[in-house]
Amino acid sequence: MLCEICDQLSVEKLVKLFIGSDAQRTAPYYRLPDGAWLPHHSSYENLIVSAKNGCEFCTEIWTSCKLPRHHYRQGDSAKTRDFDSVEKVLRSLEHEDLSQNTQLEICITSSRITSVELKRRMDTLVVRVGRFDLVVELKLTCPRGQSQVDPGASTQPLTIATEENTQFAGYRIGRYDISPDLGSSANFNVAKTWLSVCQEKHQETCISIQPTVLPDRVIDVGDSDDLHLLETGGTQGVYLTLSHSWGDPAGVLKTTTQNLSHMIKHIEFSTMPNTFKDAVTITRMLGYRYLWIDSLCILQDSQEDWEIASVKMGDIYKDSALTIAAAISTDSSGNLIHVYEAPPVPILHNSLRINASADSRRPMSIRRKEKGEDELLDGIVKSHLATRGWALQERYLSERILYYGKRQLYWECRGLLCAADGDEPDKYNESQFWRWHHGPKDSLSTTTTGADITTQRYRELCSTWYNILEQYSKRNLTIASDKFPALSGVAAQFAQLTGDTYIAGLWERDLVVGLLWRCEDPENSRRPQEFRAPTWSWAALDAKISLGYSERSVGGTLHDAEIVDWDVEEAGKDRFGRVKSAHITLNGYSWPLLKIDGDISKVDIEHDVYFGHPVFDVASEGNSGDMADAYFDVANQRFVCGWKQPNAGEMKEIKSELLTLFLVRMIVAIGYTSEKTLGPEETDTPHFNRHAHYGALILRAVPGDKVVYERVGYLSMYCTLSRYSQAWMKSTITII
Repeated sequence: MLCEICDQLSVEKLVKLFIGSDAQRTAPYYRLPDGAWLPHHSSYENLIVSAKNGCEFCTEIWTSCKLPRHHYRQGDSAKTRDFDSVEKVLRSLEHEDLSQNTQLEICITSSRITSVELKRRMDTLVVRVGRFDLVVELKLTCPRGQSQVDPGASTQPLTIATEENTQFAGYRIGRYDISPDLGSSANFNVAKTWLSVCQEKHQETCISIQPTVLPDRVIDVGDSDDLHLLETGGTQGVYLTLSHSWGDPAGVLKTTTQNLSHMIKHIEFSTMPNTFKDAVTITRMLGYRYLWIDSLCILQDSQEDWEIASVKMGDIYKDSALTIAAAISTDSSGNLIHVYEAPPVPILHNSLRINASADSRRPMSIRRKEKGEDELLDGIVKSHLATRGWALQERYLSERILYYGKRQLYWECRGLLCAADGDEPDKYNESQFWRWHHGPKDSLSTTTTGADITTQRYRELCSTWYNILEQYSKRNLTIASDKFPALSGVAAQFAQLTGDTYIAGLWERDLVVGLLWRCEDPENSRRPQEFRAPTWSWAALDAKISLGYSERSVGGTLHDAEIVDWDVEEAGKDRFGRVKSAHITLNGYSWPLLKIDGDISKVDIEHDVYFGHPVFDVASEGNSGDMADAYFDVANQRFVCGWKQPNAGEMKEIKSELLTLFLVRMIVAIGYTSEKTLGPEETDTPHFNRHAHYGALILRAVPGDKVVYERVGYLSMYCTLSRYSQAWMKSTITII
């Protein structure tokens, strides 16, 4: 039953108001102009009366107003923020007469800011209560009809649209209803549809599924209980891969040299952990026979077998027809196939008019959005799997990925990125989400390689590499020595695309830029106890790292350090894998840097000039304090750095250490002039401009050797050194 007001509510009216108010350019909803809102009941009191009289839609609104709010508007006062529901806010106000100033209004919009104008999808009803601008959100969903592919450009992410008659004025209305059972036939049909769309519509973006050389071992899932490990011997076939989180390695089912012969004969399905069982079931339901799971297809007690497999790991995922991703499971005991038990949120199954005529109603579900409800971002880039180091290259190298999330399925290929309910990413002006989380997948798929690559394309790929490093550094590894192996597949692909040489996590042609990484969180940064990488490589730390965009600039640079020599000794068969030793020799300019382990404000520095903010790779190697600053000590012609607020409290004795600041790159702003202003030895002295940016490494001399150093930090400076040039010293150094 609907009251008279709700019975007159139609999507047609809401969309017309939205379009007429030019609301497309003012999303999100709390910035929508008043003209986008359709008046509903004249007061909150009238809404309650209508709900008590049996109106289902008013009941849904009233119930939502009584439930906890998920978020607060920026304009909410401290007083209204103290109450967790709209109704509690209303009843807390000075004037408790709810018949006044509580006019209800409704608008239709998109749950994503840019989706309204660019995606042309409206999936959210927003109810606003009175002058207090309190709102509740209701989601619109509809049954999944015969899926059609939105005819967008093949290089853009395509959207599986609803039936044609669930559109109005060019807008797709609502999202799809989804089955809470992730193992239901409805969900398998969604996955099969995605596969078919990719095969039939993505010829320009995705590699078609074709038989390829199988990995050395695969699991033959068959179509019955005859489950066993197959040694392929180089035969061809089509196979799927599993991307999952191991958790405690002791709890993972493994193949070893001891049980290999048994696993070849038979694998007991009932003894497999839940993640593996479900992966087998999914493989069968999608119509495939072979499945690759790392712990079962690599001999876990054989270093030789592991090294052989690690070299091929990138190709294993790249050549698979589909990767099944266990997005939310923290270990192999977690289920991919499960029934999502939603919290008790009222759901109203009602009909809203899509067109003006009364006989054109389409079934729509209207429900309140759940708190913590996973959507596209959560299922792919905010899931537990997205915190694991190995899973990054598994994602970027896989041609197609089917994610099993908490509430629904998700799909990713180069032609389509979406959720089972139809949710898509915003791609407004190549948004940060798209560039950061999906862009590397596109960049690594190009067919132009080696000598054919242009300088511009090489720079784009380098930017992609640094993007990947920043993401990778935020992830966790169970085994610290996997730092290089877990990214070796991506590195191998990069080398194939560029023809460049890999140097312990960096690239020879772009080595000067690559050296200028910095630690984002020195307090939580750690060096592994055993050698893993040279100190100049990001892989030497367990830390979040970044590389500033200015350091990536091309052109307009002066006095880059010269790469004299380098050497890397690999620890195994994978030239992109573990490193045994490495060094790099550079020729460039350096200064002495006096590090003061104390409050620099208490140290008398004559004519000091502030220059930058040093960042030590590990806080304990610098100082226990914060707010590190660097100054130029004119009198002694050296840099000095210290801390304004040492955490250690009052220090009875101020200690110091003499380090070296080594210039790696200087980027000159547009205002640079070539006028020579420095000293008698102008040919050997760099020319400076007040608008230059300097990137330098902080080095500590290795005891007993005057020309061998270790990196301990980074210093970025925006300044001119033309007045303080005497401190420049040309030298050749080696960093290990």
